[in-house]
Amino acid sequence: MDQGDGVSGPFLQEVIFLKNRLTAFFLIGIMLLAGCGKKEAVSADISESTDGGEVEESAEESGVEAQALYERFLNNEVPVTIGRHVAQGEYFTFENYEGKEYTLEELVNCIIADYVGDDDTVEIWLDKIEYAYIDCGADGEPELALHIDTPMSAEGWIEYIIIKEFDGKLKTVYSGVTWSRSYIHINEYGYIYGDGSGGAASHSFNKSFVDGDGKWHFIYSDSTELAWISEEDRVLYGNGGAYELSEEEVAKYSGEYILIDFHFNTPNSGEYYEGDTVRSYGKFAKEDEFLDWEHGYRGYCYCELDDDESIYDEDCPLRKYYGGEDFYTLSEVEEMIADREAEVGLTETIKNGAEAEWKELEINFEPYIASYGLGGRG
Repeated sequence: MDQGDGVSGPFLQEVIFLKNRLTAFFLIGIMLLAGCGKKEAVSADISESTDGGEVEESAEESGVEAQALYERFLNNEVPVTIGRHVAQGEYFTFENYEGKEYTLEELVNCIIADYVGDDDTVEIWLDKIEYAYIDCGADGEPELALHIDTPMSAEGWIEYIIIKEFDGKLKTVYSGVTWSRSYIHINEYGYIYGDGSGGAASHSFNKSFVDGDGKWHFIYSDSTELAWISEEDRVLYGNGGAYELSEEEVAKYSGEYILIDFHFNTPNSGEYYEGDTVRSYGKFAKEDEFLDWEHGYRGYCYCELDDDESIYDEDCPLRKYYGGEDFYTLSEVEEMIADREAEVGLTETIKNGAEAEWKELEINFEPYIASYGLGGRG
């Protein structure tokens, strides 16, 4: 009803209130006559007019129940069901364990046994477990994040897991694994940003997040490689080659660059759409000045880049040797990333949340270290 109807203010609110009350009573009478089979529909109709405070209180109660369940899991008292994960870990995934239930102790032993396999020379141990309560999607509902640190005699691994409560049961909604040259960072709202080194001149990055419903969304990954124009040699080094340049090209474009390949398809998911791989490059704003790596790279590079768009001119040697059909400027790529984030519901609030506050768990079990007689570290 609009203002043209001549009814507004308190009187309008009273009319709506009485109408809702009469409708609710009428529905109740019909359902009682029809039998018990329709009671749920009545409850649903009435709940739609429930005061917002009651809904908020119900959400708080749900959060308290979930928190208590997480604590019981950490105490090795209740199991977690392995959810359906995209194969996110290069070295270990839960792909073959979907639908199975594990207590924390069993989960640790499952991971260790998988790393050991049939190699009776492997020595591996559980170093520590850390946990953090996070709020995926910033919706006020708590989730549990874990990282399980299992060093080995040759190489160590850290398994990252996010667990969510569904109807009184626990289920994993994300997993990923790192080693000594790779990292995963999870913030308080479920934003996940990882990176890894592929050598002295190459690095990779990935971005994803878990929303309030426990759904994991891949945003993008990118791989980088150093390139530079040497004034002394008059050569562009990078992209697997060395390219001789003119004096004018060297004078105009000398400096250090980063070549970047972006990927927007979810890894190992089987999905594909045109434009998955996008190529670009940027110029170091200041040589040998790197961003803070200790708290994770929230962008697509480990250094600050110059915003000078002239490096994308057609006469730029990098455009000549690294460009092509799939080439875009970084500002164009940033628009693609923003579109992707908007598509899956990743907001600035979620991205800019504080890093999760990890606490070391006091373990109340002695894990079976599946190292065929070598035993755990001790």
